[in-house]
Amino acid sequence: MGTPIRLLIADDSATIRRTICSLLQAQTDIAVCAEAGNYAELLKKFNATTTDVVLMDVRMPGEKMFTPATIKAHFHGSCLLAMSVWNDAETASLARSFGATKLLDKGQLASTLVPAVKECVDKTGKARR
Repeated sequence: MGTPIRLLIADDSATIRRTICSLLQAQTDIAVCAEAGNYAELLKKFNATTTDVVLMDVRMPGEKMFTPATIKAHFHGSCLLAMSVWNDAETASLARSFGATKLLDKGQLASTLVPAVKECVDKTGKARR
């Protein structure tokens, strides 16, 4: 087995982050390398870790200080998956403005998260900073 896909999770809810970690417990090919609760922490953790995929809530504290363009530029082509409880056109547009390759419904993560992470890595060839 090769090196696991390193996933950084960013969501302002500790409960959501714990749930995602629980969903990934059985996955030997995906490892959570860091967690963040807001945009400032996300950028700090991203710079401090080697990350293959970022899973980010599109609405978190600090969104006025960190524009989508700022976030998009910071990831230097890394694979970004957005998530939200909202699945409307406005949220999808916001996710794209961050540079997300896909918008995942938080209510469907149990069935969509693992395939999306693996697809993201397949498309990027494990793009790193």
